[in-house]
Amino acid sequence: SSIPVIIAGAGPTGLTLSRLLSQLGVKNLLLERGPALTKHPQAHFINNRTMEIFRQMRGTESDVAAEVVKLSPPLREWRKFIYCESMTGNILGEVDHFKGQQGARMHHLSPEPVAHLSQHRLLPILLKSATAHDSLGDLRFGHAVSRVEHLPCGLCSSGHHHAISYPACRNIQNMKRSVILQRNRPYSVECNHLVATDGANSSIRSLLGVRMTGIPAMQHLINIHFKAPGLKQHLSDREAMLYFVFNSEVISVVVAHDLEAGEFVAQVPFFPPTQSLKDFPEGICKRLLLAATGVQGLDIQVLNVRNWTMHAEVADRFKVGNVFLAGDAAHRFPPAGGFGMNTGIQDAHNLAWKLAAVIQKRAGGILLDSYEAERRAVAVANTELSVSNWKEALKVPQALGLDPAAANVLHSVITSRPASMLSSGLVKSALEAGLSLGRSMSGVKGPLRPWRERQLRDIFAAGDTLRLQFPREDLGFIYNAPGAAVDVSSGMPADEPHRGSDRNRPYVPSTVPGARLPHCDIAVVGGVGTAGPAHQCISTLDLMPYTSVEMPLWLSGSQASSVWAEA
Repeated sequence: SSIPVIIAGAGPTGLTLSRLLSQLGVKNLLLERGPALTKHPQAHFINNRTMEIFRQMRGTESDVAAEVVKLSPPLREWRKFIYCESMTGNILGEVDHFKGQQGARMHHLSPEPVAHLSQHRLLPILLKSATAHDSLGDLRFGHAVSRVEHLPCGLCSSGHHHAISYPACRNIQNMKRSVILQRNRPYSVECNHLVATDGANSSIRSLLGVRMTGIPAMQHLINIHFKAPGLKQHLSDREAMLYFVFNSEVISVVVAHDLEAGEFVAQVPFFPPTQSLKDFPEGICKRLLLAATGVQGLDIQVLNVRNWTMHAEVADRFKVGNVFLAGDAAHRFPPAGGFGMNTGIQDAHNLAWKLAAVIQKRAGGILLDSYEAERRAVAVANTELSVSNWKEALKVPQALGLDPAAANVLHSVITSRPASMLSSGLVKSALEAGLSLGRSMSGVKGPLRPWRERQLRDIFAAGDTLRLQFPREDLGFIYNAPGAAVDVSSGMPADEPHRGSDRNRPYVPSTVPGARLPHCDIAVVGGVGTAGPAHQCISTLDLMPYTSVEMPLWLSGSQASSVWAEA
């Protein structure tokens, strides 16, 4: 069989791409290696631009943005980050990311609010949208691409669960590919375009021989997914999205995915190869969680324990011939700032209409080259920002005497050549003893208490902690088209000097070609262009439907309008 687009990976990026292609009239085949959608929470913060994309994914059976807002917990449960000795213990400091706001929407910036909804709860919404009755997508679980072959007029992809060697391809245009897809009986499917949305450890990226550039293995963490329904009653007046916990027993970031249901994920640093997942059995995990929550005897159910490595890397190429990388397959960020999933969904939004235009012969194949030029620049900028955010997040533990660099030095010394003569058990014991000693000497107790408390006050007063919202980077990036001299990382003209620190520079709406259309609430007079009741309030973004190319007429005497005319 033959199909225009094959998408490998049914995460947020793949499901979004499948739905958008269907809206644009393009048949697609979506493959997911796993037997079902993931049950692990993973990403959870959805920024304004992603919500605006979801706003465009309305159908007769689903309204993605509306469903996300409906399922997102009340803002009071996630508006803060709390830094503490335990979730129920002494609070070292807290940050309200929505000061002066009653809701999560900033009306002057976007028609949609930001949202807090865990990935495993978002995915069913996207699945419902991608598989609606009007969908042109075919979703198959338990299938994966294992080989890609070039044909004279396209691609042949082979898929099952066993890797097959594949020679890297370079600069191949106007070729088809064939994919083998069935788990037990491999078979091939021809396609015009293949999109890899198969995650941070993308097998298709490896098949293509595309390298990742950046900072690998910045930190190793254990994620403990757990339920504690009784914990919420202990968190009255201290609800938060994130709890940064520092005490003598555990250092952890606890993500409150759903306070009402008592669903959390605790992220705990660990040090491979001295430590491994086997060192965190259920009993150890419960001990760490009790120390993090500060509620002895709390009923805790450990749902899942997994390890992951934090990287800050971007693929050298997002396009090889007519194979594309998107989402985590194209970029891997530290979680600080929540840019990973959001950037991937925005990759899909950028790529879908371009694929449709080329497949439907409304544009030449050169249009697809702009995908890499535009999205890779954004990915690089978001990587740099995520690393900067991660460093900001370290200021509080450093003030408490908990510098991750010191822990890494300890691990390096213990695993150095002189120590290599020790048994693995002794090395592990030495590491755990050193880490325990470091934790016991940290915090705001002892002779260093006045100095450390002063350090913390200065950090929180200056706002030098991890932020949640980044409207300038979220909404202000500008695709660097020819003739538009714009710095994509700052969203400002390249020849304009920076005023103040990057951290404090606001989002400034722009009508420069390549920028997101600024949002403004407007009233629709009944009978003029848009169906609906008279004086219905919509956003300027609603005037630009995703499924068609529109040429708006803006009646303005401003000098800025001439830029649009030239574009």
